[in-house]
Amino acid sequence: MSIIAENFHKLRFSQDPLIWTLSSCENFIQSLETEREIQKLAAVAKEEISPTAYAYNRWFITWIKFEHTAVYLFKRIFDYSVPYFINYFPDSTKLLQVKIEHKLAESRAPIFKELFKNNLLTRSLNVHQVENSDLYLHPDVMLRIRQFENGSFFCSSLSAKNFLMLDGICSGICDWFTYLYFKTMPFYADPESHLIAVAKMFENGAPRQAGLLQLFDRIHDKIREFFLDFEDKNEGKLFFKELTENKEKSFSFIKNLPVGVFLISFSTGLGTGHALRYFKIREDLEFLFDPNIGLIKLDRTCPHDLAETLLQITRFLKSSKDYSYFEFCKIIPQEGNTETKYRYTISVE
Repeated sequence: MSIIAENFHKLRFSQDPLIWTLSSCENFIQSLETEREIQKLAAVAKEEISPTAYAYNRWFITWIKFEHTAVYLFKRIFDYSVPYFINYFPDSTKLLQVKIEHKLAESRAPIFKELFKNNLLTRSLNVHQVENSDLYLHPDVMLRIRQFENGSFFCSSLSAKNFLMLDGICSGICDWFTYLYFKTMPFYADPESHLIAVAKMFENGAPRQAGLLQLFDRIHDKIREFFLDFEDKNEGKLFFKELTENKEKSFSFIKNLPVGVFLISFSTGLGTGHALRYFKIREDLEFLFDPNIGLIKLDRTCPHDLAETLLQITRFLKSSKDYSYFEFCKIIPQEGNTETKYRYTISVE
């Protein structure tokens, strides 16, 4: 590398906050600003927490459905023009794409409220927050992840990272939700108020931290656990066919899950999927957080409520097949345990 190129490389790293964030694990963790977000939720704990008040009459719902259809049709037309516009107006095109996805997500919220009624405690938008334009407008980068086992080099991977996440940020949202939930448990006596307080942080889309964590989605489980001080313990799978044809078996599987927090990964087996969080506080108090929908309080008067809700979610995703499945992993906090088997470095190349 020439001296000029080397100096330009160093200047780019020093002046680009996002490149700086991804230049080391330490910088990445610092950029999550975990202490500030924890203190923000700690302050909220002193206030009276209540579900978001939704008042949607049938005429408003009708208008929302009409608006959703109009925006969807505009999106379909605009998508054909994106390859042309993005060459000449890259930032404006990306910004418009995010605003369209945001508008579509907002228009679905009243429809979900109509479906889940008072059991929907807060909404969630599985899109970028529009104000985080420095993140989703940033050019792609090549991110190197190196893994070490017992102090010795183990393996290395290099992959392109796209910051414009139009297909959703569900994994990053769920990870950030779970981290904040674990870290703020001491501040809340009531688990429902606690979950509502955390969920409200996603009412207008994915915070910046969720977008950063999405870069290390399910492909990089261990490094996500390293960043967030928790680990996943597999508890088994619930196949879509069992949900539709053997509800007693599905209910028995769910009922026998221990109390705790669970990652639920929906997979179609075709490279597509979705991430959710299931909170089993006790046998008669359970919640499901879906980044597409929001925080849902499960109805324990209905023994199959979680199974039925998961079926509803597959209908929204429009990707359910007999070989699709939900994988349940219990999430166990590590409480800052850095003595892990694997260590990592990250860098932009």
